[in-house]
Amino acid sequence: MFWKIYTDLNYEDKKGYLNLVSGMSRLGDVKHRYAMSHRIRVDSSMAEGGTPKSKASQFELILAPNYENAEAMKAKLLEAIAKGCGLESDQD
Repeated sequence: MFWKIYTDLNYEDKKGYLNLVSGMSRLGDVKHRYAMSHRIRVDSSMAEGGTPKSKASQFELILAPNYENAEAMKAKLLEAIAKGCGLESDQD
């Protein structure tokens, strides 16, 4: 469901997503910093259907479990992008 939502995002929202999960507006010459794969995981300790978070140092998106539907997930993802929220401490 996530990749379908991501594919349908506009250019500005995709740029915002990159900033959310990497802490940068573009990867440019620092691609080597992300030799590891982009990860998406579900954190069962988050409230169901909650706003996604990220760990920029690990190029990781953290989703809450059980979104009601694709539109609900998209709304929460766009909320996270708009706020630039959810950047967890890299010490976690």
